Amino acid sequence: MLENAFPRVLNEGYGGSGSSLRMQSASGATITDTDGKTYIDMAMGGGTCILGHANPLVVEAVNKQMCHGSLFTVANPYAEDFAELLGDAIPGCDQFVFASTGSEATLRAIRLARAVTDKKKIGVFSGGWHGSHDQVLVEEDYSRDSENAPAMMPKSAGILDEVLENLVFLPYNTEAAFDLIRDNKDDLAAVMIEPAQGSNPRDDVEGFLRDLRDVTRTSGILLIFDEVITGFRLALGGAQERFGISADIVTYGKTLGGGLPIGVVSGAPEVLSYITTDHGGEKPPFYKGGTFSANPLTVAAGLAVVRYLSETREETYARLERDGETVRAALNDFCRSEGVPAHVIGIGSMFRVIFTDQPVRSRRERDLMEISYQAQRDFYQSLLSSGVHVGTNRINFISLAHTAEDLDKVCRCYKDALSSLT
Repeated sequence: MLENAFPRVLNEGYGGSGSSLRMQSASGATITDTDGKTYIDMAMGGGTCILGHANPLVVEAVNKQMCHGSLFTVANPYAEDFAELLGDAIPGCDQFVFASTGSEATLRAIRLARAVTDKKKIGVFSGGWHGSHDQVLVEEDYSRDSENAPAMMPKSAGILDEVLENLVFLPYNTEAAFDLIRDNKDDLAAVMIEPAQGSNPRDDVEGFLRDLRDVTRTSGILLIFDEVITGFRLALGGAQERFGISADIVTYGKTLGGGLPIGVVSGAPEVLSYITTDHGGEKPPFYKGGTFSANPLTVAAGLAVVRYLSETREETYARLERDGETVRAALNDFCRSEGVPAHVIGIGSMFRVIFTDQPVRSRRERDLMEISYQAQRDFYQSLLSSGVHVGTNRINFISLAHTAEDLDKVCRCYKDALSSLT
């Protein structure tokens, strides 16, 4: 019925997508479709539900707050409690600007970088993803230029040429990026990077990030860590804690909201001080408002999640790390022993399959070496049929709700699907 219905919902995954899959409920590590079939969920709300779907702590907190009101549009004390908790968790971050989504957080981070530096351009990396707003909605055009000087093109209709003119498109995971940064240092307000790209989640990227930090600092360019995915997942303090690298501006989202929409901007005190400084009319104030920013429901969910992660910090992140390593090792051992032309990469509790047995350095290499998109779609449809759901971005996220038995089944189903590639 859904396949033939008039497409009234035009968002991704609905009308015109060619998919009739509809999910209607989720609990723990599972998700159930409208036909009543239940799957082990490896999407977990795009990595958001680190405690699992419908976690009792989150449900209780949100239900309790709902009884006291969901939206005030004036300051509330819960946001101040949340900010204090975040300050204890994230190294070097003491003040926070709340937003409603990760996309909104990266948009505000870019605005802040331009305000602080009086420069226009933002450096972004090929293969990166920083949200659905116009300022960064670009991708690499593989038909032009080389890997060391990648060409960009809009990822959507409606993106103005002027947007591209104010971006510097950088090659990922190569020193060639540093030359481009130095060449554009007089125009670059900031360089933005995911510490672990969703398209290419590597565990060997620390050296590249350290060099990037050094180059941006010596070039007088702000460094923005987009930790919408990695924040509170790679460690309680995210990639900054895991790698011991401090960015000038940091964005968060996903995990922080416990399944409700959220975005957060923070960073170094000398950068955030721009927001609170009276510029005497020489510059306009920094706008940071939003109807749903720091709304009580989202803050209640965030408090429940971050309190739990903080209280169980050592055991929680050790377990997530161990589970991620175990799954990746099992699948890579299988690929090697069975001659499957694929391998699995990841960091911490996130991973993805790369459909080639050759090592890849970047999203570009991944795309040019992998099997066809149709073959990949068939692979994930096979996984779905066997009872494992992976999101359309193909990133797998392990949560605290996934049991050893769940992950054993995930490995079995992946091995069955991988066998079809030989």
